[in-house]
Amino acid sequence: MAFHESPHFDYRPRSRRLPRLRRAGRKLVHRLLGLQPWQHELAHHLDQLTPAPAQVFHLHNLHGAYFDLGALPRLAKTAPVFVTLHDHWLFTGHCVTPLECERWRQGCGRCPDLRRQEAIARDATRFNLRRRVALLGEARVRLAAPSEYLRRKALASALGGVDRDLTVIPNGVDTRVFSPGDSIEARRLLGLSAADLVAITHCAGGADHPARDLGACRDALLAAANDVGKPLVWIVVGGADGRETSGALQIRTLAPQNDGARLVSLLRAADVYLMAPREETFGLAIAEGMACGLPVVTPRVGAVPELVENGAHGWLAPLGDTRGLAAALSSLLTKPDQRAGMGRAAAARIVSDYSLETMADRTLRWYAERRS
Repeated sequence: MAFHESPHFDYRPRSRRLPRLRRAGRKLVHRLLGLQPWQHELAHHLDQLTPAPAQVFHLHNLHGAYFDLGALPRLAKTAPVFVTLHDHWLFTGHCVTPLECERWRQGCGRCPDLRRQEAIARDATRFNLRRRVALLGEARVRLAAPSEYLRRKALASALGGVDRDLTVIPNGVDTRVFSPGDSIEARRLLGLSAADLVAITHCAGGADHPARDLGACRDALLAAANDVGKPLVWIVVGGADGRETSGALQIRTLAPQNDGARLVSLLRAADVYLMAPREETFGLAIAEGMACGLPVVTPRVGAVPELVENGAHGWLAPLGDTRGLAAALSSLLTKPDQRAGMGRAAAARIVSDYSLETMADRTLRWYAERRS
């Protein structure tokens, strides 16, 4: 099977010919009615992106108004359509992360929070969900999820009627980039000493991310600092650059890192990877920390236990148990041998089960098994 990174299709001339005012008006009407905007005309021309006819279409996150789900049936007449879920959006009426809400099990409607991403102005959630499931069914899409956790939820939703053979293909980590390395040099670049105790959290949305509880991380680190009896450094990647001190905790907030090598350097400077998700469909940021040799401290939530074995690759605490997170941090930060052993096991786990090569092999097998 050939993969093409095609230079032959330039969407810009086509975009200039589109009736932009009509498209903008249609989007406005859809927004006012609570219908999510799916009118991106260029989605109907994906078959022109490759110099040879496509053998499959493999789609990922489809929310954000950059794709038209109405294009799926037409694309499916050209080649089989494969879709990887990375969140809940395809089986909810509008939201990416429903958190405690389980209205999706009943087909949505009477939405308790229209402001969640992707926000809508009026409650058309039941119609939105029925429409997208009908389009997915008409296109006979093949579905995959990055975790057994998300697979089970999808099968319990309206998507269960679209593809009962929904498979699990975990996300992959580029282990040629994310790998253990020289922590001394990484710390020198940050002005940290070898004696500093450092935790790191990588959160793309920063403190405002609805599914990440950075407040719980802060509280756990403050409690751990009291237990350890010395100051701790907390590197938070994914916010506005800044520094602050809170009791015995020094906090360094850094902007999101688009440079993989820079992010790896930050991870290598840490002793522990800390995350407090309220929801987790896979845990790619956690996996990247593990690949760099960091033991993990995180709540036992969502797909996390599939990735992190408690006591082998780090410590898991019950969701909402800040004291449990603090105890786990204290244990790792005061026991360098335990920390090193768990870090080695974490890195080996990613290399053996979650590399990009493993993900690619699983994906190719999925294509071969489900193309008919």
